[in-house]
Amino acid sequence: MQKKNWILLICSVLVIMFFWSCTSAEITSARIYSRDKEYEKEEEQLLLAMNGTDSENPEVYFKMASDIYANRSEWGKMNEMLDKALALGSEIKIPVGAENLTVREGVKLIRGKHWTEFYNNGAGAYNDALSGDPEMKSQFLDEAIELFTTAILISPSEGKTYKNLLFCYVQKEDQEGIDATLAEALKISPEDTDLLLTAGQLRLRENDYQGANEYLELAFTLTPHDVEVVKSLANNYFFLESFEKAVDAYNRALYQEPDNSDLHYNLGLLYLRLADFDFAEEEFQFVIDANPDDWEAILLIAEAFRGNERWENAEYYYRQVIEIKPDHSSAMRNLAVVIYQQGRVEEGQELLEQAKALE
Repeated sequence: MQKKNWILLICSVLVIMFFWSCTSAEITSARIYSRDKEYEKEEEQLLLAMNGTDSENPEVYFKMASDIYANRSEWGKMNEMLDKALALGSEIKIPVGAENLTVREGVKLIRGKHWTEFYNNGAGAYNDALSGDPEMKSQFLDEAIELFTTAILISPSEGKTYKNLLFCYVQKEDQEGIDATLAEALKISPEDTDLLLTAGQLRLRENDYQGANEYLELAFTLTPHDVEVVKSLANNYFFLESFEKAVDAYNRALYQEPDNSDLHYNLGLLYLRLADFDFAEEEFQFVIDANPDDWEAILLIAEAFRGNERWENAEYYYRQVIEIKPDHSSAMRNLAVVIYQQGRVEEGQELLEQAKALE
């Protein structure tokens, strides 16, 4: 048994010696200069190796990328060399620092290291823009844009870099930057829900409801339980006058956020539009119970009661609006109408005159 182990050990040593002997003088010298951080001398040896017998050795191109071009921040050349190394043999093992890694692992490591540095610094600058001195916001955003752009040069396939760059352009209201970055981001991550939601919301902001619908429906298909997606889709259906779809979407959102007053308010508006006054009353009553001074919800529940010809209830809520907003001529005019409907003609006429005076 011991003899067998000795034989295996000797064979292993011989294999190591064989591979070492196969390493050219240029690569050996480059490794030494790399260890000593003498990068100019290392580059000379790598160029000799690249133009000599080691032209097909992926280690040469990897070291040219990681030690030479990365240290000079020449990211395009770095990636060119890394791609060359991968093409020559992604599963070949090469020395990377103190380890032997496959070329694929080494490329991932080197790109990840530099990408992380620029991405994290970009995120820090973006956060400073949002939470720091307002007068410095534009400067911080420019800094973040530069850092995220560099991160993209280092690792063009990282989708979240584009997403954060997009947010910077949104904050700067730079439409050209928004359009270009969004197009690239969706090429890299066509099923990223956050990106699709942002794209849809941007189209909504531009009143491009058909364009918004394309993004929001895809986002909903991918993440049907994301309440932000559902809310945006519901709002967009409302603007498209796809009211039945909007009702369904709002109800889906409310299933997840039953206490969300904004959702109840929007659904109430939708029911008013559909002349479903009973449902509208329920939704606005929820809002009022949560926010008793919300005069807009009070006005709308009055409208719902008026639609149902429940004149006394409508009168009660119109008077509440006028108590909060004494100069609200529309509320006063509608109050006059419901007073007329109850047969109090003189009182209604007086209120109508007051409403005219406020207009």
